[in-house]
Amino acid sequence: SDLPIDKELDGFQGSKWDAKLSLTPQDPAQIIKRLLSDSRFCIFQTCFQYVFLNRITQRNQLMKTSKIAIALFISTIAFVLPSLAQDNAKQNPAFEKMKNILGKWEGTLERSGKKIHLQTQYRLIGGGVSIVEDWIEDGEEMITVYHNKNGQLNAVHYCALGNAPTLALSSMDSDSLTFTFDPICGLNPKKERFVTRMLYRFKGGNPTEMYSEGVSDGISVDGEEGEVIGKVTLTKVDEWSKN
Repeated sequence: SDLPIDKELDGFQGSKWDAKLSLTPQDPAQIIKRLLSDSRFCIFQTCFQYVFLNRITQRNQLMKTSKIAIALFISTIAFVLPSLAQDNAKQNPAFEKMKNILGKWEGTLERSGKKIHLQTQYRLIGGGVSIVEDWIEDGEEMITVYHNKNGQLNAVHYCALGNAPTLALSSMDSDSLTFTFDPICGLNPKKERFVTRMLYRFKGGNPTEMYSEGVSDGISVDGEEGEVIGKVTLTKVDEWSKN
């Protein structure tokens, strides 16, 4: 087992290594050491590293370019979509008309023989594509969001009754806007009570007085059953009163 071994190593593409190794089978580490010290093996190693690292560099550059392209695409979409939504809102005459009541209002709600102190506010959100109505009845808050949907002004009313009916614009004239219940939201008047109609009446492009109605229908809740109409008289104010 201690006899020397003479061996010629075949190289690449039919060439041969001219170095002879006199090693014992128990010294494989020495074989690797001699190979690494041979100049021709070093040339192979250098070429391999160049090709391998070049492939990695190309792949990294491709990945970097792809990430930049994706980032530019997302940025473009984020910039364009709000602009398109704003254009759609501006092209909707009902939305433009409702913008005339932006600001704070205060007055009285009459419903089921009761007079309730009411404060409301109308404000633009989402870059000017939606209008939020803040509705406060004796300190109890509700909101309604008005937005353009397929060219039509729609509303979602988040009610103190615990539901959110959807309403769609059903009529508009020079002085009023009327929204009626849209069954698409899935509410059933035989199972619950919710708002089914809303009316806004005001004059001019900068009104100071407004009349509105809210109609609820459905099962009995808090003594109200069937169709009940709430009538609202509001005056525009700079700030709400403290009481």
